[in-house]
Amino acid sequence: MLMPDTGELGALYARELVSGGPTQDIELRRSSDGGKTWSAAQVVSHRTNSRDGMPGVVRLDGLTLMMIFEGTDLGRMAVRTLTSPDGGRTWQNRALVHDNGAYSGAPYLVRLLDGRLVASYQSHPANIPEAQSTFGCVLSPDNGQAWADLPMPFPETGHLWNALFRAESGTLFALTGGQLRRALLPH
Repeated sequence: MLMPDTGELGALYARELVSGGPTQDIELRRSSDGGKTWSAAQVVSHRTNSRDGMPGVVRLDGLTLMMIFEGTDLGRMAVRTLTSPDGGRTWQNRALVHDNGAYSGAPYLVRLLDGRLVASYQSHPANIPEAQSTFGCVLSPDNGQAWADLPMPFPETGHLWNALFRAESGTLFALTGGQLRRALLPH
């Protein structure tokens, strides 16, 4: 990503503290020379016994960024956000986006041309194999203060590692398992 405060490159990633352990951090590194060298890691998200991971970022306005990620701080995988008011220097306001009480993860976040946010996730109830996950989406008209369910772009099960893509025209596409569909949004 391009950091809005400095124009530097920024790379967010998850880092396991102990392989297979209960804690995983999200870190950010910056590069001011086009990726030839990188800064020391900045811990963006850390909760003991939470596997925070799969980060994605959108710019809300000015220097304000929103990061979506999955975390296990509720005792199960749920989708969360953090915001940065200063171009990624500090992160705050850990908030819940989606929790089905069993597993919601692999999030993705896009900002629509009208400013609304759409987040996607894969989800499955307890005692259902991950291979039977569904692809869900939620919409926020207010920069992540509230989220409302959207129609599932792929109502059948078996969709893993989903993503969203907003074309320059503003059309929103949902991607999963080699499939691409136009996502339906309320007006």
